[in-house]
Amino acid sequence: MVKTQPVKGKLLKKSWHNILATKSFDSALLGETYLADPQSMVNSRLTVNLANLTGDIRQQGISLKFKISEITDGKGVANVIGYEASSSQLRRLVRRGVKRLDDSIECKTSDGKLLKVKPFAVTRAAASKVKMSLMRKKLREAIAIEVAKLTFDELVKSVISHNLQNALKSSIRKIFPLRAIEIRKLQLSLSEPTAEAKISIKKTEKATPAVTEKTEEKAVEKKTEPKEADKKQ
Repeated sequence: MVKTQPVKGKLLKKSWHNILATKSFDSALLGETYLADPQSMVNSRLTVNLANLTGDIRQQGISLKFKISEITDGKGVANVIGYEASSSQLRRLVRRGVKRLDDSIECKTSDGKLLKVKPFAVTRAAASKVKMSLMRKKLREAIAIEVAKLTFDELVKSVISHNLQNALKSSIRKIFPLRAIEIRKLQLSLSEPTAEAKISIKKTEKATPAVTEKTEEKAVEKKTEPKEADKKQ
């Protein structure tokens, strides 16, 4: 039986609505949500594990972030707005006696989108501060050049296929040999507020109870009262 939702004296039927990626990502099914009005999905965000899209278990440490931009035939169409590698996956690349390089760079794609790129690099051996400084400078230059050649969707695909990482590794190899280089995070600069969509395939986290100022004050009073009593004695 389909549930209903009262709105201004009327009853609206709830139903399941699919959420699809854009044609750039082969209109892949990202998930589904249960609601009455499909238009309420617009501007909502969702996070999808890359392994669920590609079927490659080796990519389960990577997440793609999407934003629903339009509704077509009752289905939400979502654009990719971010890429993120899990910290546990990156930690496996770090060993003793090596140097780790983290950075955050603002770039612009060929389609005019402003974003932050957060690279992660690990050297093959210990490197001096001078070498690390040179690598950081070269890495920033190389990222800005490579990003400017691609649209944002093309950039995300390039990171997924490791084409970007290979190009960056080749440019820095002349300064110091690297064990690995990864993109920790890609994030578009979005100013408008967005809501988080309730997607069936997304694991929901349990909300932690909020602590109000009044409850904090009571807790402090309970702790201080015995101390004041002891002083009077």
